[in-house]
Amino acid sequence: MVTYFSRGTCLFLVVWIWVSHGVAVPASTEAVQTKSAEQEQAVRLKAELIEVRAVVTDERGRIVGDLKKEDFELLENGRPQEIAFFSVERIESTSPRAIESGRAEADRLRPAAPPTRVIVLFVDTLHLSFPSLVRARQALRRFILEQTSESDLVAVVASGGGVGLVGNFTQNRRLLLYAIDRLTFWGQGLYSSKYTPYLAAMVDRGDRQALQLASGIVAAEERVADPEYVRNRARMILSEAAWRRKAALSTLEAVAEQMAEMPGQRMIVLISDGFTLMGPGGSPATEEINRAISRAVRSGVTIYSLSARGLEPDRSYGQEELENGLNALASDTGGLAFFNTNDLNMALQRVLDDTRIYYVLGYYPPANKETQFRRITVRVKGRPEYSVRVPKGYLPVATKKEPPPKSPRQRLFQAVAAPLPLAGLGVAASAGFLEGEDDNAQVSLLVHLDRNTLNAVRHNGRSRFEIEVVAVIYDNQGKPVKTLAYDVNILVRPERLEQAGQNIYHFVHRVALKPGLYQVRVGIREPSTERIGTATAWVEVPDLKRKRMTLSSLFLAEWESGRELLPPSELNSVLGRSLRRVRKGNNLVYYLVIYNASAPPEDLKMQIEIFDGQDRIYQSEWMPVSQRMIGRNKKGLEVAEQMMLDKVPPGLYELRVTVEDPKSKQKIQRAVIFEVE
Repeated sequence: MVTYFSRGTCLFLVVWIWVSHGVAVPASTEAVQTKSAEQEQAVRLKAELIEVRAVVTDERGRIVGDLKKEDFELLENGRPQEIAFFSVERIESTSPRAIESGRAEADRLRPAAPPTRVIVLFVDTLHLSFPSLVRARQALRRFILEQTSESDLVAVVASGGGVGLVGNFTQNRRLLLYAIDRLTFWGQGLYSSKYTPYLAAMVDRGDRQALQLASGIVAAEERVADPEYVRNRARMILSEAAWRRKAALSTLEAVAEQMAEMPGQRMIVLISDGFTLMGPGGSPATEEINRAISRAVRSGVTIYSLSARGLEPDRSYGQEELENGLNALASDTGGLAFFNTNDLNMALQRVLDDTRIYYVLGYYPPANKETQFRRITVRVKGRPEYSVRVPKGYLPVATKKEPPPKSPRQRLFQAVAAPLPLAGLGVAASAGFLEGEDDNAQVSLLVHLDRNTLNAVRHNGRSRFEIEVVAVIYDNQGKPVKTLAYDVNILVRPERLEQAGQNIYHFVHRVALKPGLYQVRVGIREPSTERIGTATAWVEVPDLKRKRMTLSSLFLAEWESGRELLPPSELNSVLGRSLRRVRKGNNLVYYLVIYNASAPPEDLKMQIEIFDGQDRIYQSEWMPVSQRMIGRNKKGLEVAEQMMLDKVPPGLYELRVTVEDPKSKQKIQRAVIFEVE
């Protein structure tokens, strides 16, 4: 691999949102009904069915699988309930690993398939550090290749958007691996500060000892010694943590709601570093998590929580506090939580083992207007030595029907505001932080449309595309701060259509935003078909006035081989306009800006790495930033490089750029995924 560098500037970045195409598999569940059809229909009109999944173990912890309906007693708030539906579900292992070892040969030859198991791999990218995301990717790849069954329906969903849709379950392992590889680390400041949400909550509550500790941290990290600033930072930290938590849990709730009608066993495997439940004043903020738990229970979904932080010998209470939410989601829905382990695949195997034999008990809750928590209890009659694991209960939530939109544009805005993206049309969105001296904006918003999903109309020998585009940017309070709307008409000649490939149109908009965390939601509508596609992106705008070293987003482009080295005047025109796809043999160009460096460029160090999955295929030596610096402006140091990829085979790769300030001992990394065709 040969590297080059040149001078210039850059503005834009694109991140694709990849969608897996799914297939449906019919359910194979046998239910025993205890009421007549007429009675059942009458009750259905009055109350929703609650499905309770029960795992029964004996005194030695072995699963009991030979019980009948009459063996069970089900209570809600201590009052016995009639079991309207009952089934015993058994799922035998037919994973590739089991088949290869011969353990599942008999099952593989059976004419009847085992019951369908519906699994959502919910990767909480809003609460994952970069090392944790790497571990999660590795474990999930192995899980798909070696541990899932041929009858499993699986979807990959990220809390921060970017991959997977709950409506696109698939048995195609290649598509699932494709989605896993595109799980993107975006949380630029996550866990990099010792000023944790737990400590911030104690400061906000008025704890003097916590204020003293936080003041020391802020003095070391930001060189500020003002106690009032420390208190204000506490409120900012809690506000950002609350927004991340709310966004992750609302997506989880929406996933559980859409799984309600799926066949067979329904489970969500949540992989996260954890999130705080602390709110202003140090009081717990549990509304979002209780709502997500209740939605999962009412949908018959079990949540299994896996901490991706790895083995931590010295665990502080602040770290344990981050796990409270994960533990509640699992235990309150009848699942299990796994912490403090380096072997995520062992935990994933335990999840599958836990779902091997279970019982489904369905009942209609009493028709009353009580809004308090309803506790569920299940016992095996006459067998006190048996342990029964079931959801702890739920909150009866009245269904709120949104008023129907009065216009197509209102329908589009309603789709943009929904927690889960729609896949009617192919749309990709990204938002990258870059503050320069050319304008007053801090963020570049870029939207790409996939022409393969659009409906073209022939017009005077050209292809005509008509679409409507809207974008809404929300701050960390969930309030919209910017709204954009465009009506787009595209006329393309046949030869240009072939040259465009998948990317038929993109638009770029520079946005001025104050420091903070933002969510960008983009929607497109095709008036001729009324189809809608939506996408989500996140961006964090740092406060450069804090005088702490930080980096812009990492921008990529392709430069054709055989051409002269990229001149500075053309760097703007290509960076960010590619789709992070590079044809083999062409050059990959990256660009970033270093802000608030306390050392001169010749003393700052940087390193470039390229990864193929978990395998590092390229690593540069640590070098002075001055070797790759292409310019300096009033805002920061511009760094760019062209990397020849002539020996890199087609596939997905990850570029990592790390900058270290030896004076402050600060090390910052940016990473981005790209594809070689």
